[in-house]
Amino acid sequence: MKPISVGLLGNGTVGGGTWNVLKRNRAEISRRAGREIRITMVADKDVEKARR
Repeated sequence: MKPISVGLLGNGTVGGGTWNVLKRNRAEISRRAGREIRITMVADKDVEKARR
């Protein structure tokens, strides 16, 4: 089955927190969704921050 692609807008408090929650709970979220979850894109005003 095709994975669910997730894009984040911003990599500050909320975006970074969302990234961490998805990363930390990836197996459980994927199990519940029935498909793999992938963070495929991050958009941020500060490009260097988004790359980290």
